[in-house]
Amino acid sequence: MSKLFKKLSSHKGESFAEILIAIVIVALGCVVIATLYTSAMSMNMHASQQDDKYYESLSQMEQMFDGTSNVTGNAVITETDSGTKLKVTIQIYGDDSNSAYRRP
Repeated sequence: MSKLFKKLSSHKGESFAEILIAIVIVALGCVVIATLYTSAMSMNMHASQQDDKYYESLSQMEQMFDGTSNVTGNAVITETDSGTKLKVTIQIYGDDSNSAYRRP
């Protein structure tokens, strides 16, 4: 602890090498934070695209419901990037105010 007080009461300045090392450490920290931020934005954008695909397919399935119970039909889910199509047979049940679907 006395070394700390001695250092604080000293009138000597910091060396150029110490200042340069401190600047490099701060710069590396900034680069790491920028990289983390970029990665987080990329993951957020990908998750948002996946959500959009999910809600689009959900809307397609709900549009098949015409108000009667236990309607069986097919929903086609298309991947926009690759164009891959998936045909899913579903059973929709409920009424106009509340409906649900499941795979038979």
